[in-house]
Amino acid sequence: MKENLKRTLRMVTDNQDKTVRMPNELATVKMGEQHAKTAVMENTDSFANGNGYIQIGDMLNGKYKIVDSLTYNTGEATLFLCEYEGDMFVAKVYHKNFQPKDEVKERIRSIQSKYVISVLEDGIDEKSKRYFEILPYYKNGDLTKHSSYTWDFIFNVVVPSVNEGLHAIHQAGIVHRDIKPNNIFFSNDSSYLVLGDFGISSTLGKGSVVFTRNANRTDGYAAPEVYNQLICKENDYYSFGITLLELALGEYPFKGLTPEQIMKVTISDPLHIPAHIPERLAKLIKGLTRKDRNIRWGYEEVKKWLNGEDVYVGEDKITRNIRPYRFAGKDIQTLEELTLAFASNWEEGKKHLYRGLTKDFVKQFGEEYALIVMECEEIRKEDIGLHQFITKLHPSPPLCWKGEVFHSLHELGEAIQKTLPEMNETLAELLSEDILRTYLKSIDMDKEDDGFFKEIEQITEQAKENLPFAYYRLGFLLLNTQEFQFNGNVYTTVDALLDDWIQQGKDIEQLATELLNNQYFFAWLTQLGYENHLKHWRTII
Repeated sequence: MKENLKRTLRMVTDNQDKTVRMPNELATVKMGEQHAKTAVMENTDSFANGNGYIQIGDMLNGKYKIVDSLTYNTGEATLFLCEYEGDMFVAKVYHKNFQPKDEVKERIRSIQSKYVISVLEDGIDEKSKRYFEILPYYKNGDLTKHSSYTWDFIFNVVVPSVNEGLHAIHQAGIVHRDIKPNNIFFSNDSSYLVLGDFGISSTLGKGSVVFTRNANRTDGYAAPEVYNQLICKENDYYSFGITLLELALGEYPFKGLTPEQIMKVTISDPLHIPAHIPERLAKLIKGLTRKDRNIRWGYEEVKKWLNGEDVYVGEDKITRNIRPYRFAGKDIQTLEELTLAFASNWEEGKKHLYRGLTKDFVKQFGEEYALIVMECEEIRKEDIGLHQFITKLHPSPPLCWKGEVFHSLHELGEAIQKTLPEMNETLAELLSEDILRTYLKSIDMDKEDDGFFKEIEQITEQAKENLPFAYYRLGFLLLNTQEFQFNGNVYTTVDALLDDWIQQGKDIEQLATELLNNQYFFAWLTQLGYENHLKHWRTII
C-alpha cells in the first residue's frame, strides 16, 4: 500500500502544473448581515476566474469600453465607468448567478421620472457571462460627497427630489428598502437628486404590505417594522427621515453604536434631534421617523410641509404593543432579538423552548409563528429543534449551532481553519446532523447559487461515509484556499511538500506512512484537483 501511495505522490508531482485546480468564484456568503441581501455572494476577486474576467480596457458586450472601476464589490455587483460613442455611463456588472428580480426590473423601466435612475440597457455580457446594466453616469456623485449641506439646499433640493422619487417608485409598486445618502445621486447640474441602487428592492403586489423572511436592511436607516419582517412604502419614508437627520448633523446619527444599540433606538428609544437643527426641519424629521408607521408622514404630508402648511405630528404612544420577553437578564421585544439571544445562550434557549415558555410571546406576532414554535417543540433532538426555531423565526438568520453564530460562511471556514489539523467536533456536526444543508435551503441558497449548493450537498453526502474528509473539504471550499498545514508548516503544492520532506533527510516512504490515513491531506488533494488519483487511494485505505 505504501508503494502504491509513493508512486501516486510522484505522479501527482509530475502532473501538478497541468492539473492544479483554480479557485472557484466563491469567497464569502453573507448571511443575515445588516448591509446586504441574505446569503449574498461576495467575491474578493469578482472577475478573475474563467470566463468571468473583466478588466480596464475591455469592451462590455462588445460595445461599452471599460474605463475605470467605481466601486469594487457592492455585495452583488461591481460598478465600472464605461464609454460609448464619446459619452460616459456606469456599467453595473453583477456577480455570477446574480441579477435583479424580473418584476422589479420591469416596474423600474415603467417609471418616467427624472428623480429615479433609468436602466438604459441590460443583458448578459458575451465574454464574462454576467448580467449587466448600463446606467446614467452622474459625475457629481452621491450625497456622501460632502460632509455638510446648507439648510437651503436640504429644503429646496433634497426634500422635494426624494419625496417625488419615492412617490414615483411607490406608484409603481416598488419599495426601495435602502434609502440612504449613498443611494441618492446629484443630477449633472446639481439642481435635483436621483434615487438609485434598487438591488434589494421589493414589489408590493396587490396589497400595501409584504411579510418577508429576507428582511434585508441597513441598520440605522431601517424602520422599526422592518425588524419584524414588514415591508411597506412607509419603510422608505422612515429611511428618508434618518437621511435628513444625517445631512443636518453632517455625520451618521448612530456613530459609535453597536447594531444592538441601534436596533434599540430604532424600536423603542426616542430619536434624538439636536436643538441646533432648525425647528421646521426637526418637525419634518420627527414626522418621518414615527415608530408607528400608521402615523408616519408620507408623500402628502411632505408636500404640505414643502408648501409651508402646518402638518400635525402624531405622538408614538408605545413603540409596539408587545409584552417583552425576559431572557438572560434583558427585556426582548422582537423575534430577531429572541432568536439571537437563544443562539448565543444555547443551553438556556433549549430550556425555554422545550418548556413551552416562548409561545405566548411569539404568538403576539401572529398565529403562524406560534405554529412554528409548536413544530420545533415536537422535534426530538433538542439541538435541532432550537436550530429550526432560530432559522424559521429570524427574518434573516445567521448560521447558529450550539452557541456558535456565523454571519458568513467565510466565518465558518475560518473557524474550521482555527483548529487545523484537528477537527472541531461541534462544527463537524453541521455536516453529520445535516444542519448546514438544511440551513442553506431555508435561506434559498439552493436557488441563489445552484453550483455552490451542489458542492455542499456532495460534501454532506460524503460525511455519511467519511466525516473527517468531508469536514476538511468544507473548510477548503469555504475559504477557497490551497494551504495545507502539516507538521507545523504550510504548503500550497504537493511538490513543495515533497521537496521539504526530502530536504529534512526523510524518504517518501516515511511521508506515505504519515499521510496514508490523513483525511485532511486527501481533502487538500481534492481541492488541488486530483480527484482521479484519490479514486486509486480509496481502494487501498
